[in-house]
Amino acid sequence: MPVHDQLPAPPRRLDAVFTPGQRWSTAIVLLLAVALAVAQPHVRGGTGGLFGSPSGSGDSTSSVSASTGSTPPAAPDLGATVVLPASDTGDFGGEFVVPPTPPSVVALVRGSDGTAPGRDDATIAAAFLEGASFQPTVMTIPEAPDATFCGQVAATGTVAITSFGGSQELRDCLAAAGVLLVGFDTLGTSSSVVSTRRGVSEALDDLTVWAKRNGAIDGKVGLVGTTAAKADVEAAGERMKAAGIDVVATAFVPDTSTVATETSDGARSFATAGVQTVVFAAPVAQQRAWAAQQSVLSPGARYVVADAYDAMIDEAYPATFEGSVALTSVRVAWFARDNGETPEQGECQTKWEQKAAPPTTLGSSELARVFAWCQHVALLAAALDGFSVTGGRIADVLRSVRFTSPLTSDIAPLPGGRWGPTQDAVVVWQADCACWKQKTAFAGRS
Repeated sequence: MPVHDQLPAPPRRLDAVFTPGQRWSTAIVLLLAVALAVAQPHVRGGTGGLFGSPSGSGDSTSSVSASTGSTPPAAPDLGATVVLPASDTGDFGGEFVVPPTPPSVVALVRGSDGTAPGRDDATIAAAFLEGASFQPTVMTIPEAPDATFCGQVAATGTVAITSFGGSQELRDCLAAAGVLLVGFDTLGTSSSVVSTRRGVSEALDDLTVWAKRNGAIDGKVGLVGTTAAKADVEAAGERMKAAGIDVVATAFVPDTSTVATETSDGARSFATAGVQTVVFAAPVAQQRAWAAQQSVLSPGARYVVADAYDAMIDEAYPATFEGSVALTSVRVAWFARDNGETPEQGECQTKWEQKAAPPTTLGSSELARVFAWCQHVALLAAALDGFSVTGGRIADVLRSVRFTSPLTSDIAPLPGGRWGPTQDAVVVWQADCACWKQKTAFAGRS
């Protein structure tokens, strides 16, 4: 059984370890401690479910804030909330329970990966981990993570926090080692991963429902996915067909920025199949190369982009992408241009720029990484606070947190036992600015 799935040890009754006099003294101390905790602004009793709702939702339940402490520089408060369960007896006549020990944490950072000095993943992570309410061990992800590395992670902590998620190799070996991975993972949440974004499968399902309602996907359809998400894309393609979308071809490309022959071969096969609308669930580098080829072979081809990989982060598409649409829960550069930045975005960006040199955010990719680390540190802090009160499985606690995300629409539990961004927006790509522009504001999924 993975470590993160194990329940905490059964509570110890105080009468098993203390004399009557010691129990009385301990009871007084604990009562004073509880009274002091309740008096703190970040801890309040509640009578609702385990977790409250995103800030500004109007929910009346009490909460534990995701604030990572009062020692400057304080981490941004993203409005994450945790509701403490009410006492069953209304007094302290029952037994006292020793709080569960919170899991240990490892922060997994990437190497420089071509970024400018002082702007890499590790530097951004450090800006938000400083002053956090938990103290993780920081480890660098190797180019080829293996069982040895994941064993080292497992020996250090049972929960690993990262920015954008990980490769399939990292996911698999951490799962085998019993480590829970928290990140902005494009494959979404699973038994061993808690992802703060919609996975490829969910994103394609969202796109299917929206497209059927709005007629956004018509004619013969070709679906482009990645080899890493092949099973998810194939299954989603079958659901598209069941919904009445005429998927006549499916192709798979690498999940990296390296364009291989699969891209040009796939574009040719789509042209042969008479594809009129191409649906992308792949990195933007692959989309660019595909669209350049497809536009020559099938000049009238239309493009629809699923909320996967860096689709909303990298806006560098060719001019032939004019008028292409996307359904997304990610709010990065396009959102601030059309709506202004949210308070949470402003707080996260300010905290980073206090540490960055020069003190500015360089591009959409860096901005997304800043938002990812900012929200994941706050998310884990809130979950650890909740875990210290309720115990259980840390994965369940994490997937119950509600908060206002700087990177996506508000995050909360979803129907069907799922968890993640709660709303989507429609954007259209315009060649005059070489950017995504809002077409329809964020709204709940029907």
